[in-house]
Amino acid sequence: MNNKTTAQRTSFIFGLSWLIVLACLVGSFFIDFEKIILFQIILGFILVLIISVYYFGGYNYIEIEVEKKTGLNFRYYNLFPIGRKFKLYQIPIKNLDRFEIRNYFGGFFSFIYLYEKSRKGIARYPGIGLSAVPKSRQKYISSYLEKFLNNY
Repeated sequence: MNNKTTAQRTSFIFGLSWLIVLACLVGSFFIDFEKIILFQIILGFILVLIISVYYFGGYNYIEIEVEKKTGLNFRYYNLFPIGRKFKLYQIPIKNLDRFEIRNYFGGFFSFIYLYEKSRKGIARYPGIGLSAVPKSRQKYISSYLEKFLNNY
């Protein structure tokens, strides 16, 4: 299971919004108007805000697979084009203790936290961003993982 189509759409929306704000900011330098500085500051703030939300907001491409040898495989990478790193969590199904899907800022940002049983106790993996996954698909992921928790 993956979120390829929504990840592409999210990348397109963020890329387009970033380019529009950047074009307006650059274009504002060629306009001679008294109060243009305030407009440029606002555009600069919006540009930094868009970049920050896109980078830190949990917009990831994710793949979830089940394999007999390794168990649950969570592959993901950030959709932000700079500094993109592919990450993989492999959790044996019998060691999966629980998971949580947390929403922040009214559901605008979503993260899934996985907990694994280990010899020293329960280990929590860093959150995997689900912000680029629709809510209906997040519910499907939740029910999908619940099946493994209930069967083992």
